[in-house]
Amino acid sequence: MQYNDNPRKVYGKVKIIYSDTDISNILNVGTSGNGSISEPEQVYKGFISPTIKACTMDGNATMGSGFQMNDTGLISGWWGAMHSNDIGEFITAPYLSLTFIARLIVSWTIIGDDKLNQYPVEFDVIAYCEDIVVNIKEIRGNNQVSKTLWYEEPLSNITKMELIIYKWNIANAKVKILQFFDILEEEYGADDIKEFEVLEELCAEGQNYSINSDSASFTIYNRARKFDKGYLKSLLLIGRKVIPYIGIEKEHGIEYTKLGTFYSEEWRVPQSDQWIKVTCIDKIMKLQDITYIGYPYTIDATLYEIAQDIIEKAGFDANEYYIDEELNNDIVYNCFIQKCSCWEALQKICYGGLCNAFIDRDDVLRITKNKVNATDISIEADSILSYDRKTTLTNFSNFIEVSYIETIVTDNYITAYEQLIGIDPESIITLNIDYITYIADAFLSFTPSTGIELVEIKSGINAAIIVLRNNNATYVTTTL
Repeated sequence: MQYNDNPRKVYGKVKIIYSDTDISNILNVGTSGNGSISEPEQVYKGFISPTIKACTMDGNATMGSGFQMNDTGLISGWWGAMHSNDIGEFITAPYLSLTFIARLIVSWTIIGDDKLNQYPVEFDVIAYCEDIVVNIKEIRGNNQVSKTLWYEEPLSNITKMELIIYKWNIANAKVKILQFFDILEEEYGADDIKEFEVLEELCAEGQNYSINSDSASFTIYNRARKFDKGYLKSLLLIGRKVIPYIGIEKEHGIEYTKLGTFYSEEWRVPQSDQWIKVTCIDKIMKLQDITYIGYPYTIDATLYEIAQDIIEKAGFDANEYYIDEELNNDIVYNCFIQKCSCWEALQKICYGGLCNAFIDRDDVLRITKNKVNATDISIEADSILSYDRKTTLTNFSNFIEVSYIETIVTDNYITAYEQLIGIDPESIITLNIDYITYIADAFLSFTPSTGIELVEIKSGINAAIIVLRNNNATYVTTTL
């Protein structure tokens, strides 16, 4: 937008996603059988195309046509265990089912394999509420790789969706379903919004270096009482995605700008009013509810490395965060962080590196470092994480006194944790444990150990997460 555009009217709209792949609670994915390479859990992840044009040994792949060998770890979706006959029909119909927390269904999408141009021709999609069949859609003569089914009346309290395939479009082929899922979203604008507020801040009030969470609130028209008596009444939950946009009018129409993704915190639905209010927070607030096991004792760790460890253990993917490269220059000579929330751990990075942490409008967690004025007082990273400066640029100091704790590491071996635990046959157990003292490194042993496998150990200085597998066919007790 140029200065001389002089827009006089600002438009707003809000998209609320009541269910998608991030916030849906998928309880189980069931199938009639899987091929040697099959990823049935991918069918609700939102993929629309497989990674490769997969080569198959069923006579449907030819050399030199762009086929590649399939492998685990690729986007492929559910591959069934049985082949269709010479006219594409199955003797025993393969099925795929999704079980989830009760939700509303307005539409449902089935996607086959667009690279192989394979899809179901004849199939049923069955909606259940617990064990009761609520709706059956019988599809015959389908000729599309991607097929979206629409329900004239929304289906409420659905807990399971099942796909039964009777005929495939290719003879002698396995079923290949990349998506069996659909999001539920609505958009509100114009006369449906009375109040629209988004608060963006770089840092918390009174703090120059900190984590900051943006907030938002919207007042939306309760059209046809759908929020309290209609189909949305069971979906006004904490954690629904709320995406606001502001727009200005251009020659080609209204141009909207996304203001980030927020998550519903509170819904106010008065019975005496036609307007409901939703208040929201951004994703960074979730760090307060995630436990960080701590950073293990490390010599010469950079603040960049520590911040990356905190963020990745909080569940952020590589494309979901940015860390200022300048933090590689901040070295903590004797580094460790105790068990705490990911929010508290990241706050230490902000203090130690003179940083701000926030979620931008593209939903990226950004940690940016403020450049210290050359005339300001410099405190090295090995001696302090935070302090209140009592001087101004017009004052001077002869010295600054800083309180800190000296770290002493010894080679003594001690027992930091001991417990008798039980593991069910052929199962995995995850333990979150606290040590009775601080340790620099952890070594694990368990007696008896026959058939018990250590899957993973993540140890900090005063806590750990341990994952054990019992490979025995019987219940086992062991002293950890």
